[in-house]
Amino acid sequence: MHVSRMTMAENQIQFSNHTLDKATKAKVTLENYYSNLLLQHMERKQRYDKLEETMEAEGLSEAQKAEKRLQHAQKETEFLRLKRSRLGVEDFEPLKVIGRGAFGEVRLVQKKDTGHVYAMKILRKSSMLEKEQVAHVRAERDVLVEADHQWVVKMYYSFQDPMNLYLIMEFLPGGDMMTLLMKKDTLSEECTEFYIAETALAIDSIHKLGFIHRDIKPDNLLLDARGHIKLSDFGLCTGLKKSHRTEFYRDLRQANPSDFTMNPMDSKRRAESWKRNRRALAYSTVGTPDYIAPEVFLQTGYSSACDWWSLGVIMYEMLIGYPPFCSENPQETYRKVMNWKDTLVFPPEVPISEEAKDCILKFCCEAERRLGAHGGVEEIKKIPFFRKGVDWEHIRERPAAIPVEVKSIDDTSNFDDFPDVDLKIPSYPTNEEEEGGYKDWVFINYTFKRFEGLTQRVGLYRWPPLASGPMADGRFSSQPSVQKIMSLQLVKLCTALIQDIFGSVVSNVVHFLLKSGSIPLSLIKVDLPQDKVKQALCTLIQYNLVTFEMGLRGVIEYLLAVKTLHGDEAEMLIEVLLHQGRATMSHIIWNAALKLNNDASKSDGKTISVMALMELFKTLASLQFIKRCSNIKPVAADPSKVMTQTTEKDSFMVPAIDPISLQLALQAKAENLECQPDDGIYWHVNMKRFDLEFRDQILISAASRRIDEHAGQLEQVLLNIAEERGDPWKPESPVISFIDIKTHIQKVASNSELHQYMDQYLHVLEEDSMKFIAKRGDAGGGEYVLTLEKCFTQLAWAALESIVMERFGSNAARIFRLIKIKKYVEQDMIQELAMIAGKESKLLTYKLLEGGFVQLKEIRKSLSNTGPNKSFYLFYINLNQVVRMLLELSYKAILNAICRRHMEVDEHYRLLDKQQRLDSILQSLQEQNASQEQMDDIEEMMTPPEKALLENVQAITDKLSHSELQVEETLFLLQMFLHYQTIR
Repeated sequence: MHVSRMTMAENQIQFSNHTLDKATKAKVTLENYYSNLLLQHMERKQRYDKLEETMEAEGLSEAQKAEKRLQHAQKETEFLRLKRSRLGVEDFEPLKVIGRGAFGEVRLVQKKDTGHVYAMKILRKSSMLEKEQVAHVRAERDVLVEADHQWVVKMYYSFQDPMNLYLIMEFLPGGDMMTLLMKKDTLSEECTEFYIAETALAIDSIHKLGFIHRDIKPDNLLLDARGHIKLSDFGLCTGLKKSHRTEFYRDLRQANPSDFTMNPMDSKRRAESWKRNRRALAYSTVGTPDYIAPEVFLQTGYSSACDWWSLGVIMYEMLIGYPPFCSENPQETYRKVMNWKDTLVFPPEVPISEEAKDCILKFCCEAERRLGAHGGVEEIKKIPFFRKGVDWEHIRERPAAIPVEVKSIDDTSNFDDFPDVDLKIPSYPTNEEEEGGYKDWVFINYTFKRFEGLTQRVGLYRWPPLASGPMADGRFSSQPSVQKIMSLQLVKLCTALIQDIFGSVVSNVVHFLLKSGSIPLSLIKVDLPQDKVKQALCTLIQYNLVTFEMGLRGVIEYLLAVKTLHGDEAEMLIEVLLHQGRATMSHIIWNAALKLNNDASKSDGKTISVMALMELFKTLASLQFIKRCSNIKPVAADPSKVMTQTTEKDSFMVPAIDPISLQLALQAKAENLECQPDDGIYWHVNMKRFDLEFRDQILISAASRRIDEHAGQLEQVLLNIAEERGDPWKPESPVISFIDIKTHIQKVASNSELHQYMDQYLHVLEEDSMKFIAKRGDAGGGEYVLTLEKCFTQLAWAALESIVMERFGSNAARIFRLIKIKKYVEQDMIQELAMIAGKESKLLTYKLLEGGFVQLKEIRKSLSNTGPNKSFYLFYINLNQVVRMLLELSYKAILNAICRRHMEVDEHYRLLDKQQRLDSILQSLQEQNASQEQMDDIEEMMTPPEKALLENVQAITDKLSHSELQVEETLFLLQMFLHYQTIR
């Protein structure tokens, strides 16, 4: 009886629609959660298996395999953190709107923490629901997730907020094929052959993945920086998807023929009309059915053959200048497509080859007879039109048929302009809470983060590499093994520096390499003869720009560091090597001796011996400031390929030379040096060792300023010990015992206060807020480690506080320090704790927010659903993001200083040239022992106003050069911080 009453009560329970909606949402959420867990486990296992297969194929040793596995595990851990993190639109800096559609827009954005440039597609949820496009959105997302292929635009992230959906995809700066066709009118058969072949390979690749595109058209064929094709827009609404709806096809079939059929245009008028209306139509919601196969209109079922029809229509448009079925309205186009046997004609005034006509007709025919419908791209390769020389296997490595002009990675010159566009992400508030809830759960499992988005992180190097030597396949590269994506400011700065040092020819090649990456010599396309390109590459290789871009610090401060450590003679050796790029030991010593003895004859008359320079050279090599170049020898199997044979052990081994012959040549003032025993053994400056020296100097200087000189001396001892015991670039040094420290101090400062109070100095360094060292044990009087990562983190904080102080004042610096200490703080609390007036506090806080020095985090309240109490906002500081922002500002500051210096020199070129000629005449007269009266006459040729102007120009250029060095100091500090953040 009790059971029956319970059953009746249960039958009487009725759930509201709101409760049922929540239950459905919970069910979908749980199903997706556990499904994603299983999928992630499978993907992780696949990545690990692929790693094992790669290592086995490469024949690595067990130690190398262990290192690879450790690196892979670290990447997996970081990827897991990335997936757990909440990615939002606030993580991207909007740069420009590059496309618009009926349901949203496409923007060029830059990720704030990494500096990567992406294309962000923004879609309004309300429009997706209203136009019944949710399935298309899901199709786009799913295809881009699964189709990780070289012919498909890569998607890195997808996420959503209450109002919009976001797709973060790779940015292809070459624009689209429609823009190219509108610029060129028609393409030659050779160009058409190239682009149709690439598009055929792209279509075949997605067919093999099990997808049918259904919307192949020039607008969806994007061009990368080198002009090669990639497919985009897989069912996603960009204003052209109404043509995929059943209602649209029904309207077309019911439409009456227009008067257009009674008054057909000739091919010229048709092309003009098509080009006039084409771009406006691309941004409309009606779309164009010109490229859709007839079986799609019939809705009787269709296969992947419909994509090959579209390819034939595009080929016709490339050769003729307009599609074969273009008309004044979509209804007339539909009629022509359905009657394609009568309407597909070739205008006589545009002659094309019979092979091209045959290829088009084989694409645009019945589905069962259509080219590619049965054999795919292998069937297409056999067509006579493609037998003229298409390298199907290596087509992406070949130069594009029409080179694309791209100035930088964020160049948008190949896209339409959208002036007066607000870059703020649009938000569209909903009126009903239920509708918002429905929108959210309809798009559940939309979020995605790609593993490659983590592994292709921006490399952290002091300066970006500009070119590598010829690799095994004869390529030249502007990037290291880890792909480095450079911002516009950094590209401009590097190009300006190279032009300043080597001239416009080399800078043109460098600019091309920076934007193209690894590329064969034959594909380097600049407006220069091939001989000039080869000479420029030889110059870049000669000056060791494989791994380093030579800036001001690379000349001035390298020389200053060597001079401080080893004297003027060592400075001259490094200066000679820097100016020659690479040279033999004999030539370096001989040239250095010539310059030193020439300077000595003008001053005190003392000369330097070859033996002394040889000993200094050996000292520099033993300290690794200079390094032997790798021996490049041709591979026996293929002489066009090269291999390097110098091992790390031999890189600092000094060869035997003949000092007696050098001394005799020096005394005889010989113009050229005869053959020497070390010919063929070249040396270059070891930039990495100098970077280590600069890093140590920063730490030593920081310890000296914060405590005293003895503390700086102790820091130097600790750094030297750490360098002797292992990799000096690790975030934390090996353990150093108290006894070892004392032993080293006795050697360098046995009678100083440091030796007497060493334990107190160690304690002060340990307790200091800069985190110079940390104690790891008490054995043997104490065990210590250098905490380099923590130390540079504190130095980065100090640099940021100094910059905020200079830009915004002391009150802003107080607010910045408060947010740093509290980590997360509300606006009212800032006003209270900083003890600054409310109006000024808000003004300064939002200035810091606008400048990118602080960030804002929104926290939603779980118990509040409406009104202003729905969420609250916390200010915080993302140190990595702020540092990267300052790096970009530093690049821009150095570039501006260089440009201003060039402007001053160019503006006063005649006056500077006059001064140089007068100085040359005065020097010549002085060597001839001319009278003082003659020399005064020459000096008076420069008038007092000219002298005053020259002094002013010299003061300005000196100030600019000094500012470049100061900014580069900050730049190096920030890059050291990012370096340790990456390898920790």
